[in-house]
This record gives sequence, C-alpha cells and structure tokens, in this order.
Amino acid sequence: MNLRAVKGIWDQLKALRDLTETTGVIHDAQVHQLKNWGPLALQHVEEIEIAVKLEDPCWVEFRALGVTMDVPENFQNLLAGLDRSVKSLLGRHYGTKVLIDGELIFEEPGRPRPKKNLARTIQRLKDADAAAKGASEK
Repeated sequence: MNLRAVKGIWDQLKALRDLTETTGVIHDAQVHQLKNWGPLALQHVEEIEIAVKLEDPCWVEFRALGVTMDVPENFQNLLAGLDRSVKSLLGRHYGTKVLIDGELIFEEPGRPRPKKNLARTIQRLKDADAAAKGASEK
C-alpha cells in the first residue's frame, strides 16, 4: 500500500471522527481499527473484547483474557500509544481502559465535553428536526 492510499484512509477516518464527535455514533470502520489495535498493544493475551461507552464520560474498554507470555518491557508505552490511537480515531473525549483478567491495569480518561457545545449541538438537531417536520407538512 502506498503512502497516498494510507493518507486517503486516514483522511476518511478523521472525517468519521468528526461525525462521531457530532453524533455519538461509531462507524464499522472505526470498530475495525479498534479490533486491530487492541492485539498490537496486548500481544501477550489470548483474547480481547472491546466495549465502547458513548455517553459522557466516553470510554473504550479493552478486556483481555488469558495471559500467554511475559508482559513486554515497553508495555506502558504500548498502552499509552493505544490511548493516543483511540483519541485520534474517536476524539479527545474518549478515554481508554484496559483490564487483564478482570483487573484494571490502565485507565486514561478523555477530556470532558464542553457543555455549551453539547447544548448547541442538541439545539441544532432539534431545529433541523423541526424544519424537516415543517417541510414534510407542506
């Protein structure tokens, strides 16, 4: 895959991030990325489940089961990289949690959403809904 193709894919993911920030919906392409990134950081486990909480505070939780080998020396760096990737993919409002066999081993919260932006977004959605209803009644 050439650099131009990678840049095109990343541009599409950034557009999805903006959509996620606005609507609170995660696209299948974003889920696919999360499923691929978890095993990169958690190479020493058998199975990884992913849960995403879309309400404030927003979280992506990686639940790892079955440690298969020693934890790599750079494990904390891998987890920090996973958190940066989650924030790049979904937005800075998403935190990252990692549990191994039920034990919380990493937690990095996202930034709180500014209330005024959320209120403005909700009002815009209500206005658009009202406009659509008004147009359909004509």
